[in-house]
Amino acid sequence: MIAVTLLAGTEVLIGSAAGVITALVLYLVEKKMTFTELLTACYDGVVSMSFVMILTVLAFAVQSVNLDLGLADYVISITEPIMKGAFLPAVVFVVCGIYAYATGCFWDLAAIILPIVIPLAQAMGVDPILASAAVFSGAAFGSNTCLYGDGVIMCSQGCEIKSMDLMFASLPYASIAAIGSVILYLICGFVM
Repeated sequence: MIAVTLLAGTEVLIGSAAGVITALVLYLVEKKMTFTELLTACYDGVVSMSFVMILTVLAFAVQSVNLDLGLADYVISITEPIMKGAFLPAVVFVVCGIYAYATGCFWDLAAIILPIVIPLAQAMGVDPILASAAVFSGAAFGSNTCLYGDGVIMCSQGCEIKSMDLMFASLPYASIAAIGSVILYLICGFVM
């Protein structure tokens, strides 16, 4: 996959397709699976990811609509007069954490929020990398503590425990990390 990606001029899709084809050939040559079992596994994999694919397409559709509506400019015009830029990373972390906890989503949140947060950070004189980190870490906190978040569901299935039990077991530790993150984002907001 890596070799084909580099040879194709960093086209990850072509590299990924080459990796899948190589894996299919290796499974067949080593007789790990029959051709029918292999196709069934591929079909099941695509079906299991269909919800994620739909969410991703919808997230990019919402992102496109937000750009067309000028949502980033609107948010900048409202936020800039009432908030000091140093608070932006902490506020972004909290908002993204709450949103991701409520929805259980990670990547679609980043696709929707980043095109708003980065221009807002630049307009307020905040380091855009710090603001982006706040988006991703807030989304990671929220989605990994949400009962129906993909990380919690996969981990609970792997450990053969209920999602609810895993959420309640990890929430206190994640909350400690979230409080520390808010404090550090406040410090970084004023220092950077």
